[in-house]
Amino acid sequence: MQVSKVTYNLILWSIIGGLLTLLLLFIYRFRKSNVLTQEAKTNLAELETEFEDHRRRALEREQKISRQLMDELNKHKK
Repeated sequence: MQVSKVTYNLILWSIIGGLLTLLLLFIYRFRKSNVLTQEAKTNLAELETEFEDHRRRALEREQKISRQLMDELNKHKK
């Protein structure tokens, strides 16, 4: 198939430009997704820390109340 040099160059540079545009779009979306993922991981770590603190405090509170209950039961038995 005979193609003129101008047409060939136009097609070639259009393909190269399109591929470059797709590459830039991919890089942009990858970085955006990566930032969102890092934020989600940070938020998850903070939430896990808060949950562990809450769980520890709740356990301490429950143990304290159980001990008070046992003390009261022992008082009433005597």
